[in-house]
Amino acid sequence: MKSDNKLKVNENLFPKRLKSLRLGKDLSIAEAEKLVGVGTNTWLQWEKGTRIPNMITVVGIASIFKVNPAYLSGNDDNEKLNTLLIAFPELSIDDKKIVEKYSALTHVEKVFVGRVIDFILSHRERS
Repeated sequence: MKSDNKLKVNENLFPKRLKSLRLGKDLSIAEAEKLVGVGTNTWLQWEKGTRIPNMITVVGIASIFKVNPAYLSGNDDNEKLNTLLIAFPELSIDDKKIVEKYSALTHVEKVFVGRVIDFILSHRERS
């Protein structure tokens, strides 16, 4: 069974995070809407939560503010831009988290993990 890795916008968190990002960059609403390319009414509705953009727009906004689209959409608490989300869009969110954990390992730990994976795969092939 393939996991569904499509993100949906959290209608409670998105407005708060959008406003926080704007204020964190010391941008007025007019400056932010010009930067993103939307009208003032649209931006105001997004910040109030009366209107929610689609995920393509959220990804664009996240790119402009250089944050993780999953964070902006309210699906992740990590604000850091996840380059794996961009480089490997076919990976599930769980797989990306595993890759992020792996990248934090030391060289020796990575060698060990590689051997464990090789062991598991070789035994799977025999089954």
